[in-house]
Order: sequence, then C-alpha cells, then structure tokens
Amino acid sequence: AAVHSVTMLPLPGCMRIRTFLARALPLALVVGVAACGSSGETSTPLAPDCNPLGGAGCLLPWPSAAYLRADAATPTGLRLDLPIGGMPVNAAGTPIDPAPLDARWDGFSPTGPMLAMFPDGVSSDGLPSFKTPDDSLAPGSPIVLLDLDRGERAPFFAEVDQNIVDPVHRALVIRPLARLHEKTHYAVAIRNTVKAADGGPITISPGFAALRDGTRFDHPRFAALAARAPEMFTKLAAAGVAKADLVLAWDFVTASDAALRADLTAMRGAALTAIGDRGAGLGATPFTTTEVAGSAPGVHRYTGTFKSPDFLSNGE
Repeated sequence: AAVHSVTMLPLPGCMRIRTFLARALPLALVVGVAACGSSGETSTPLAPDCNPLGGAGCLLPWPSAAYLRADAATPTGLRLDLPIGGMPVNAAGTPIDPAPLDARWDGFSPTGPMLAMFPDGVSSDGLPSFKTPDDSLAPGSPIVLLDLDRGERAPFFAEVDQNIVDPVHRALVIRPLARLHEKTHYAVAIRNTVKAADGGPITISPGFAALRDGTRFDHPRFAALAARAPEMFTKLAAAGVAKADLVLAWDFVTASDAALRADLTAMRGAALTAIGDRGAGLGATPFTTTEVAGSAPGVHRYTGTFKSPDFLSNGE
C-alpha cells in the first residue's frame, strides 16, 4: 500500500502547493497548485512545464504520458521526462531535481495512485468505494481505469483528499486494487457523472476540451498527447466509454519490472561476486566456539567476523 504525506507551502499570489509522495516505485510524486478566490476566477495560462490537460495543479492529472519521452534503449521504449519547472519545491524555493528519476524509470508505478484536480473541486458522491470494489468494473462506473493493450478494466477505489480543508482544492485520488501490468498502456477516464464539490458539473479544462474535440491547443506538450488521443478514445469507446460523456481522460505507461527491480538485481549480482565460491571472498577470521552454559548439551556459540558487501551510499 502506498504511504502518502501532504505538505502545504505558502506561495506568492495567494496560491498553495500540495505535494503527494507515494512509496510505490518508481514514482508517484505530483504537485497541485490551486489559485485562491472564487471558482469562476480566470486562471493564468498554463506554464510550459505543466500538464496541458490539467484544469488545476501543474503536473496533474498524474501519472501522464505528458511526462514520457521515447527511448529505444529501455524495455518500454520510453523514459520519464519530468521538467524541473513543474517539480515541487521546498520552503527555500528549491525544486526536487528530476534528473535522477528521468534517468532511471521507463514508466510509472504499477501500484501508485492516479490523481486529478478540478477548478471547482470534486464530490465524493457515487465514487467506487473500497468496500464495493466491483463497482469500479461496472459498465456505468463514473471512473474507468482501462488497460488499453488488453481491453480490460482494472479494479480501483476512488476518494477525495480529506487532508485539505477547502473542498474546492481537494484532489481526486484513484487507487488501484490490483497491481497493474508492467510495460502496459493505461487510460483513466472520468465521466460527467462525477460532480464538482458543490454537486454541479465539473469544469472541463481547455486542454482536454481541445483533445476531445480534435482542435488545436497552444501548449508545447499538447501535440504529443494529441497524437496518442485517437487510440485512447477509440479503445475507451470500445469499452463502453463514450467520448462525449468525459470530463477528463488521460493515458500513461507503467514501468517495466526490469527497471523497478534494477537496484535489487544489481546488488544481488555484485554481492554474489563479492562473496565468492562458498564465501571465499568474505574474508572471515577464524571463529571461536564456546559451549553455551545452561543450555541443552551440544548448544554452542560461534564468534568471529567477516566482510560483507555494502550498498549504502554517501558514507552512511
């Protein structure tokens, strides 16, 4: 299960930043920024590093193919492409460096949550619950998580982030109830039966409206999403999800198991080499043997030292 923490930081211009960190490798890290004021307030244009489909929150919806780039050297043929301009910042204004993440991961977490935010918030009414997981697989589910490669729905439950006091600024959190397949193309589809925090219709972002309608949207990350959109919408329609019913839909690709396990397999290979045949490389000192007083006959204590491969970094 993912473990989440939420950090609220004050920002200029009456804005708030929310950072969700999930312990579900390779990455489930998102940042949501919501402007203060009325729900009808005109927002500033999306920054080049933000997700063009988001109505609120720079990197949202998450995870998204907006932050993938082609790389033939990886098992998925992709690699993360997280921009430093969209990353969460600390109290000193220093952003998390995405370079180590971009260098390592060839897709997104198969167990991490999916998140979206809307300018008018989101209501929890009618969302598939963890108490009734089959609701997420029902034909009329308000949210659909679809394996585009296999045409299969994946089970999940959805909830609204209750860590935030103002309902308008709460994120929709979609949590898979089964590990997603590795190296697989998924889509998240949110129907218009999901409502805003006040029970009214959700405001559709201009970027998603353009994606849905096949029109132009002026954003540097939009063209790549638009090129993928016909496949996504066609396969959603084949699964019974009509494009006209959507308030938001996006796609992403899960990481390969090879990438997810790379640290462990690298350590295993290095350790076996260092240990050597029958432990010859451990450099063990001669062990002393003493009988343990007060124990049953034949119980002995062996005392000695040996060297062990060490995989800690930075002198830890």
